[in-house]
Amino acid sequence: MIAINTTFHIPCTIKRAFVDWLRSSYCPQAVDSGCVSDPVVFRILGGSEESPDHMSVACQVKAPTLAAARNWHDGHGAVLRSEMHRIWGNSVLFFTTYLEIIPTDADSSQQ
Repeated sequence: MIAINTTFHIPCTIKRAFVDWLRSSYCPQAVDSGCVSDPVVFRILGGSEESPDHMSVACQVKAPTLAAARNWHDGHGAVLRSEMHRIWGNSVLFFTTYLEIIPTDADSSQQ
């Protein structure tokens, strides 16, 4: 299982609108694509990227394989990021990380 973690660096002035968009548009459309599941939105705490006027938020979804993760990111995800750019322009920066989920002992005993 692969987690696709996209971190967004946003101005605090758009926090509410951006998080609402993640919850009401980005996450549902990601799941509706049939490529990914289990969306979770996070606020990143601490770190050198924090400033009084900006913050970082992450959205994580899961895909069954790395190929499926890349397919979603380069296809459906690109469409969603294009919509994000249309709404907020260059005020939102992002980067994506692919993470392989390593099962805990409890998880692996159930497989």
